[in-house]
Amino acid sequence: MIDKTSDCGCDDLRRRIRELEEKVNHLRISRRVLMNLVEKTEMEKKKLYEETTVREFRLIEFPKDR
Repeated sequence: MIDKTSDCGCDDLRRRIRELEEKVNHLRISRRVLMNLVEKTEMEKKKLYEETTVREFRLIEFPKDR
């Protein structure tokens, strides 16, 4: 005779595994979104730094008369 209580335990474990797999998938997506934001922020930061450096260089090389 097959023990039905052990089957219920397996079903619970399978359900829990599916839940954990879904959470892992969500975490992967969240990490990807976060990394994209970090990359975009770094690019903007670099661009602003370069623009500021060029602007400062122009001020040093060609000062305006007062």
